[in-house]
Amino acid sequence: MNAFHKLALRSRPLIEAIKTFETKHGISPPTLDALVPLFLPSVPSTGMAAYPQYEYIVGEEAEKWENNPWVVYVENPIRWAQLGYIYVSS
Repeated sequence: MNAFHKLALRSRPLIEAIKTFETKHGISPPTLDALVPLFLPSVPSTGMAAYPQYEYIVGEEAEKWENNPWVVYVENPIRWAQLGYIYVSS
């Protein structure tokens, strides 16, 4: 669980970049690559060898997750589970 807590902390800049993109453009970024270079120098790695990359969905697919406009998640193929960040409107 400590590894997932650290993942959540490392993920903050990515989540903040998505929110900043939304504020500036009025829509969610279509991909994580759309955040580079204005909002992030590069799309970060999760820092976890077993699950190195973030997955990102937007639009209809994301709406399946509690009706959110976007979702960032880390696929966990070993345990068939996912760790996800969902949009929370302020």
